[in-house]
Amino acid sequence: MMMIAPCGFRCDQCLAFVANAKTHADRVRGSAAWAKFYHLQVAPQHMQCHGCAGGRVEGLKFPDPKCEIRGCVSERGLESCADCAEYPCETLESRMRSCDGVVERWRPKLAPPDFARFIAPYDCRATLDGIRKQRADTLAKTTRRKGR
Repeated sequence: MMMIAPCGFRCDQCLAFVANAKTHADRVRGSAAWAKFYHLQVAPQHMQCHGCAGGRVEGLKFPDPKCEIRGCVSERGLESCADCAEYPCETLESRMRSCDGVVERWRPKLAPPDFARFIAPYDCRATLDGIRKQRADTLAKTTRRKGR
C-alpha cells in the first residue's frame, strides 16, 4: 500500500521506514545511502521511522517534529501538499528544488533499480505532481460524463 508523507516523500519506500529498516544491516545500508546521495549523516540506530502519519515514537529521530511542511499540512487538515490551494508554496518549493538536484545528479549515474530504491522515494515533486494530475484527470472524466 502506498504511504505518502505530507511533503510527497514515499514513506512506504523510504530507507528509514520501519518496514524497510527491520535489521541492523538494513539500517546500515540506509545510513550509508543517505550519506552518499543526500550528504545526511544519520547513525544506523536512528534509521527508523513510522512515517508522518504514524507519528512520533519516543527514541526515534524521525519524523522530524520541527518539520514545517508536516505542521502546515496538519494545521490545514490536508493529507498532503498536493491538496493545498497554495501548491507549491515557497517552503515546499525549497524542499522540491533540493530533491530535484539529487534526482538530476543521480538519475544518469544509477541503474534503474538503484535509482528506484535510493532516489525515487524522495522525489517529492514527481509524487505530488502525479497526485495532482491523477485528481485533475479524474475530475475531467467525471465532468465529461455529467455533460453527456
